[in-house]
Amino acid sequence: MHRKFVILFIEFFTLLSFLLFRNSFSTEIVKSPDNKLTLILTIQDKPELFPQEECLYFTVIYNDTEIISESPLSLDINNNKPLKTDLRLFSTEINKVVDFIPTFNLENDSIPVKYNKITLHLQEKRPPFRFFAIEFILHNHGIAYRYILPAGNGISGNSIKQEKTIYCFPEDYSLIFPDTDKSGTQIINHILISDTSGIKNHKLPVLLKTKNNIFIKIFEPWHNNSDSVRLNPCKLVRNSVMIPRISVKTENTDGPGSRYTNWRCFLIGENPGIFTYTNLPFILSGNPEKENTAWINKGLYIDTEENISTDSLVSLIKYCSANNVDFIFLTEETFNSIPDKLSFNKLLRKNRVSFFLRVNEHELLNNLKTKIKIFADSGAAGIFVSVDAGKNLNGGLVKRILSECLTNRLLTGFQAGNEFTGLSADYPNFIIHTPDPEFAIKSKKDLLCFHTLLPFFNMTGTPTDLCGVSEKELTGKDSTASVYNLALNILSTSGLRKFNSTISTTPDTNITNLYYNIPFAYDQTKFINGIPGQYMIVARKKASVWYIAAISNTKSGTIELPVSVFDNSVKKFQVKVLFDTPSGRGISSSPVLVRNNSVLTTEKLAVILNPGKGYVAVLQPADQ
Repeated sequence: MHRKFVILFIEFFTLLSFLLFRNSFSTEIVKSPDNKLTLILTIQDKPELFPQEECLYFTVIYNDTEIISESPLSLDINNNKPLKTDLRLFSTEINKVVDFIPTFNLENDSIPVKYNKITLHLQEKRPPFRFFAIEFILHNHGIAYRYILPAGNGISGNSIKQEKTIYCFPEDYSLIFPDTDKSGTQIINHILISDTSGIKNHKLPVLLKTKNNIFIKIFEPWHNNSDSVRLNPCKLVRNSVMIPRISVKTENTDGPGSRYTNWRCFLIGENPGIFTYTNLPFILSGNPEKENTAWINKGLYIDTEENISTDSLVSLIKYCSANNVDFIFLTEETFNSIPDKLSFNKLLRKNRVSFFLRVNEHELLNNLKTKIKIFADSGAAGIFVSVDAGKNLNGGLVKRILSECLTNRLLTGFQAGNEFTGLSADYPNFIIHTPDPEFAIKSKKDLLCFHTLLPFFNMTGTPTDLCGVSEKELTGKDSTASVYNLALNILSTSGLRKFNSTISTTPDTNITNLYYNIPFAYDQTKFINGIPGQYMIVARKKASVWYIAAISNTKSGTIELPVSVFDNSVKKFQVKVLFDTPSGRGISSSPVLVRNNSVLTTEKLAVILNPGKGYVAVLQPADQ
């Protein structure tokens, strides 16, 4: 009897132990609110992967298509250590949630969002017997999971140790992410988000809503350990979303102070996958790592071969206007798909938004003049020329593009391949855009760099207004070169004069006489030579008289210019040349050299360049 009782007790204890310590489920199935996404959680044995261990696996199905198949859940993403059955499962909860996600920067209101959630409460079976939870959240647009560690065990407050987000999109969104999974296979229609270990009390995703009902969904952070924020350029992939990085200041989990985190984001709206927001710095000239580099604050890229509806364009432009976005980029295909370009141009002007056209260098080889004329007549602010990666831009083509854009008052920019990597020593990577008047006028060097861009500024742009105020008002000091200021009035055609604050009292009558006789408008313009940010030489014609102006930021030397480029029908020109000497220190002490002579059409004109100095030549037919 006693022996029978012992056997019964052992059987009862074994059954009780099994009931207490066994995992309370073998399979759980949860769906998103719209039933398009399905999550399947299973505990199973895969000896070929993890011998003698049962693991927790998850499968994700979207519209009956399996996009993630039996992926083991891992606690350590670095060595892919799986979550094993030495963890005790206390309970499982499945809830339908209506949450309110805080907006970010754009509005103060919160946005309601529905999702379904399953939470697994677990404890380690071995020391230190920590408690934690695994939470899966299913939105209509994706799935996220994370580990939550409660306060204690050296942790102050709940801490999310690992969080991944998987977003899935319908096929008609035409989204292809240029990311790869661990096996090197391209991921289509979903993207797997990397580890966000160390972020406390953070909730993904953050949904941003603009005033025009365009949504921005932030879904991935990167840590930046430096004190300053560096926004890296990103690839533009045709027919896909470009994923830029936006800087967000977050609480530092490693100690006092704060940490900057870069977030990936994209816009979703009426035409998801078309609009992409970025606040990347676009370099006017120079190195982004160095000081005195001019930045442009905000822009929108639209990179798609699909047609864009009128309603989408209206939403896009209103978004730009509401959020101080200065400009948008359109591919030539997208531009051609706009049904009513006149209304599009009026809408842009009304909302004070400019647009650039992204074109490939090969597309400009044929009908260069015609294409740029069409772009200009359509109201474009400029063109952005894309060059094949690993190739230098053809110098002759650069000259032709700059010349045609200058004639049609279009801004000009160049990009090498898919990265802002620079073109060559002779033609560095740059993009020219109308900057804010307060930009980079912190030093003489910045101002000189800016002035080399003046010929390319649109007549309606505000930067040309800088030519109508004195140098002293801008920089607190007078220019070191008076011909330099004179040359700016030829380089710029804003209708406003650039002058030195003492120009009216200068003893040099050659300067004052020419200053008051420079035309406000011209009949013809030629781009002679120059590299934006370094130096610029431009010739403009009024009636039969040519005005040549040159300024330099960094270049020294002499460039010989064939006189025949102006007018072959004229045999001889009378020439007046004025230029600042390189040793001058101020308008009262810097001698302005003036040369009066004649030059034949078969001869060459020497254009003298010195940093911070100017050169002006006036060519008039000798028979006049």
